[in-house]
Amino acid sequence: MMLIKYSLAFTSLALFTGCATLFDPAKEPVEQAQQAGCFVKENDLHVFLDDEHTFILADKQQKKALIEAFKHDTARQANLLSSEISNKTALRSALGLFKQLPLLPSKTCYADRYLYLRFRQTQANLRQLESKDVVNARYAEAKKTIAKLQEQIDALTEIEQAITRQREEH
Repeated sequence: MMLIKYSLAFTSLALFTGCATLFDPAKEPVEQAQQAGCFVKENDLHVFLDDEHTFILADKQQKKALIEAFKHDTARQANLLSSEISNKTALRSALGLFKQLPLLPSKTCYADRYLYLRFRQTQANLRQLESKDVVNARYAEAKKTIAKLQEQIDALTEIEQAITRQREEH
Protein backbone atom coordinates (compact mmCIF):
# COMPACT_ATOMS: atom_id res chain seq x y z
CA MET A 1 0.00 0.00 0.00
CA MET A 2 2.87 2.39 0.88
CA LEU A 3 4.58 1.51 -2.38
CA ILE A 4 1.52 2.51 -4.38
CA LYS A 5 1.30 5.87 -2.56
CA TYR A 6 4.99 6.61 -3.26
CA SER A 7 4.60 5.58 -6.88
CA LEU A 8 1.58 7.83 -7.34
CA ALA A 9 3.37 10.72 -5.61
CA PHE A 10 6.44 10.34 -7.78
CA THR A 11 4.38 10.06 -10.99
CA SER A 12 2.35 13.13 -10.02
CA LEU A 13 5.50 15.09 -9.27
CA ALA A 14 7.06 14.10 -12.59
CA LEU A 15 3.93 15.10 -14.52
CA PHE A 16 3.57 18.33 -12.56
CA THR A 17 7.16 19.49 -13.18
CA GLY A 18 7.07 18.40 -16.80
CA CYS A 19 9.75 16.73 -18.88
CA ALA A 20 12.20 19.60 -18.53
CA THR A 21 13.66 18.18 -15.33
CA LEU A 22 14.50 14.90 -17.05
CA PHE A 23 16.92 16.71 -19.39
CA ASP A 24 19.97 18.10 -17.67
CA PRO A 25 21.38 21.02 -19.67
CA ALA A 26 24.74 20.57 -17.91
CA LYS A 27 25.09 17.26 -19.71
CA GLU A 28 25.85 18.39 -23.24
CA PRO A 29 25.81 15.92 -26.06
CA VAL A 30 29.04 13.92 -26.04
CA GLU A 31 30.28 15.25 -29.40
CA GLN A 32 30.12 18.88 -28.29
CA ALA A 33 31.91 18.14 -25.03
CA GLN A 34 34.62 16.15 -26.83
CA GLN A 35 35.55 18.98 -29.15
CA ALA A 36 36.24 21.48 -26.37
CA GLY A 37 39.83 20.58 -25.41
CA CYS A 38 40.83 18.08 -28.05
CA PHE A 39 43.69 18.69 -30.48
CA VAL A 40 42.17 16.57 -33.24
CA LYS A 41 38.50 16.80 -34.21
CA GLU A 42 36.67 13.57 -33.46
CA ASN A 43 35.29 13.51 -37.00
CA ASP A 44 38.89 13.23 -38.26
CA LEU A 45 39.53 9.88 -36.59
CA HIS A 46 38.29 8.07 -39.69
CA VAL A 47 40.79 10.10 -41.74
CA PHE A 48 43.70 8.69 -39.73
CA LEU A 49 42.36 5.17 -40.10
CA ASP A 50 41.83 5.59 -43.85
CA ASP A 51 45.32 7.09 -44.25
CA GLU A 52 46.86 4.19 -42.39
CA HIS A 53 44.95 1.62 -44.43
CA THR A 54 45.99 3.26 -47.70
CA PHE A 55 49.60 3.51 -46.53
CA ILE A 56 49.80 -0.13 -45.50
CA LEU A 57 48.52 -1.26 -48.90
CA ALA A 58 50.75 1.13 -50.86
CA ASP A 59 54.01 0.23 -52.60
CA LYS A 60 57.26 2.04 -51.80
CA GLN A 61 56.71 4.90 -54.27
CA GLN A 62 53.13 5.46 -53.16
CA LYS A 63 54.24 5.54 -49.53
CA LYS A 64 56.81 8.22 -50.32
CA ALA A 65 54.15 10.22 -52.16
CA LEU A 66 51.73 9.96 -49.22
CA ILE A 67 54.36 11.07 -46.71
CA GLU A 68 55.28 13.98 -48.98
CA ALA A 69 51.63 14.92 -49.42
CA PHE A 70 51.22 15.25 -45.64
CA LYS A 71 54.50 17.01 -44.88
CA HIS A 72 52.56 20.03 -43.60
CA ASP A 73 50.16 17.93 -41.50
CA THR A 74 52.24 16.71 -38.56
CA ALA A 75 49.55 14.43 -37.12
CA ARG A 76 48.80 12.63 -40.37
CA GLN A 77 52.47 12.28 -41.28
CA ALA A 78 53.33 10.92 -37.82
CA ASN A 79 50.51 8.42 -38.12
CA LEU A 80 51.79 7.21 -41.50
CA LEU A 81 55.43 6.98 -40.43
CA SER A 82 54.46 5.03 -37.33
CA SER A 83 53.01 2.35 -39.62
CA GLU A 84 56.53 1.44 -40.81
CA ILE A 85 57.12 -0.93 -37.88
CA SER A 86 60.36 -2.40 -39.24
CA ASN A 87 62.00 0.88 -40.26
CA LYS A 88 63.86 2.56 -37.39
CA THR A 89 64.38 5.78 -39.34
CA ALA A 90 60.64 6.14 -39.99
CA LEU A 91 59.81 5.30 -36.38
CA ARG A 92 62.28 7.91 -35.09
CA SER A 93 60.77 10.49 -37.44
CA ALA A 94 57.28 9.55 -36.27
CA LEU A 95 58.32 9.94 -32.62
CA GLY A 96 59.70 13.41 -33.34
CA LEU A 97 56.46 14.41 -35.02
CA PHE A 98 54.26 12.90 -32.30
CA LYS A 99 56.19 14.87 -29.67
CA GLN A 100 55.19 18.09 -31.45
CA LEU A 101 51.49 17.33 -31.06
CA PRO A 102 49.62 18.63 -28.01
CA LEU A 103 47.57 15.47 -27.70
CA LEU A 104 44.99 15.13 -24.97
CA PRO A 105 44.67 11.37 -24.43
CA SER A 106 41.54 11.63 -22.30
CA LYS A 107 38.50 9.43 -22.66
CA THR A 108 36.59 12.22 -24.36
CA CYS A 109 39.16 12.89 -27.11
CA TYR A 110 39.06 9.71 -29.15
CA ALA A 111 41.21 10.90 -32.05
CA ASP A 112 43.80 12.37 -29.68
CA ARG A 113 43.80 9.14 -27.72
CA TYR A 114 44.23 7.12 -30.90
CA LEU A 115 47.26 9.19 -31.92
CA TYR A 116 48.64 9.01 -28.39
CA LEU A 117 48.34 5.24 -28.46
CA ARG A 118 50.06 5.21 -31.87
CA PHE A 119 52.82 7.32 -30.28
CA ARG A 120 53.22 4.85 -27.41
CA GLN A 121 53.17 1.89 -29.80
CA THR A 122 55.82 3.58 -31.93
CA GLN A 123 58.00 3.99 -28.85
CA ALA A 124 57.54 0.31 -28.03
CA ASN A 125 58.29 -0.78 -31.62
CA LEU A 126 61.46 1.31 -31.70
CA ARG A 127 62.62 -0.07 -28.35
CA GLN A 128 61.98 -3.58 -29.63
CA LEU A 129 63.98 -2.98 -32.82
CA GLU A 130 66.84 -1.45 -30.87
CA SER A 131 66.77 -4.35 -28.42
CA LYS A 132 66.83 -6.75 -31.34
CA ASP A 133 69.89 -4.93 -32.71
CA VAL A 134 71.66 -5.32 -29.36
CA VAL A 135 70.83 -9.04 -29.29
CA ASN A 136 72.01 -9.43 -32.89
CA ALA A 137 75.27 -7.61 -32.09
CA ARG A 138 75.86 -9.87 -29.10
CA TYR A 139 75.07 -12.89 -31.22
CA ALA A 140 77.54 -11.78 -33.92
CA GLU A 141 80.20 -11.21 -31.25
CA ALA A 142 79.53 -14.64 -29.77
CA LYS A 143 79.85 -16.20 -33.24
CA LYS A 144 83.24 -14.48 -33.68
CA THR A 145 84.38 -15.74 -30.29
CA ILE A 146 83.23 -19.26 -31.13
CA ALA A 147 85.05 -19.10 -34.48
CA LYS A 148 88.28 -17.97 -32.75
CA LEU A 149 87.95 -20.72 -30.15
CA GLN A 150 87.30 -23.26 -32.89
CA GLU A 151 90.49 -22.13 -34.66
CA GLN A 152 92.43 -22.57 -31.42
CA ILE A 153 90.91 -26.02 -30.88
CA ASP A 154 91.79 -27.00 -34.45
CA ALA A 155 95.38 -25.74 -33.97
CA LEU A 156 95.70 -27.68 -30.70
CA THR A 157 94.25 -30.77 -32.39
CA GLU A 158 96.85 -30.49 -35.16
CA ILE A 159 99.65 -30.11 -32.59
CA GLU A 160 98.33 -33.13 -30.68
CA GLN A 161 98.18 -35.20 -33.88
CA ALA A 162 101.73 -34.14 -34.80
CA ILE A 163 103.00 -35.13 -31.36
CA THR A 164 101.19 -38.48 -31.60
CA ARG A 165 102.76 -39.17 -35.03
CA GLN A 166 106.23 -38.31 -33.74
CA ARG A 167 105.80 -40.72 -30.81
CA GLU A 168 104.65 -43.47 -33.15
CA GLU A 169 107.66 -42.93 -35.42
CA HIS A 170 110.18 -43.19 -32.57
